[in-house]
Amino acid sequence: TLFAKFGEMVALRAMLGEMKPDAPDRAQTMAEIQSAADEVNKLAADAQANAKDEKEKLQARSLQVKTALLAADVSWREQKDPQRTLKLLEGFEDRVKGLPGESELLSEVLFLRVQSYAAAGQTNEATQTLLKLLESRPGGQGAQIIYVLLEKLNQDLEKAQAAGNSDLIRTLTNNRAVLSGFLVDYAEKSDKPEVKKQVYVYRRFAASTKYEAAQLEPNEAKRKEQLQQALAAFKALLEPENVAQYKAS
Repeated sequence: TLFAKFGEMVALRAMLGEMKPDAPDRAQTMAEIQSAADEVNKLAADAQANAKDEKEKLQARSLQVKTALLAADVSWREQKDPQRTLKLLEGFEDRVKGLPGESELLSEVLFLRVQSYAAAGQTNEATQTLLKLLESRPGGQGAQIIYVLLEKLNQDLEKAQAAGNSDLIRTLTNNRAVLSGFLVDYAEKSDKPEVKKQVYVYRRFAASTKYEAAQLEPNEAKRKEQLQQALAAFKALLEPENVAQYKAS
């Protein structure tokens, strides 16, 4: 059945996450995940076509969306293929509309896109995609999406630190610094009071992430440049405008 096959795919993904990089059955497990994902998509499409009511149709569509997310996560995290990840997530905003937990699902997508764009050296594309999505969200939902995304980055960073994965630690730290910059830019340009009042908090967070990323930069010249940028960001927090925002928040 659809739910059983989806459960099998999730279990395989969990198994893959526990395997060591050089485990002999990693390739086979990834192939099984892909095969299960293809079957889930087919079963979900059939379920939507034959649904008795809107509730059944929504459940099937939800599983399709979660399957796409899982496949994209495997592509980025395990197969190190950012372009394939981005391809799997094309048009995701339309697919997720109206589903339960829509904001959380969008946060997952943003996480994968930001990681993939950064890995592919496409920072501008990441910025434009993110800002376009944020502007389309009512009220403070845009900031909440970034906040959830940052929380996921923090969780992944903690796991990478526990595993001693220095390359992943540096990648996640750099991406968190980039993302915090998005958050500041979004809040500064927003005309929504509930977002605007968080500018100081976001600026403070951005300064901290810049400093943390600079500490991990292996190139001495780049590290010095990034530390100067972090210092400037911290000094800016002492300017009268930022002090006033701090007191207001």
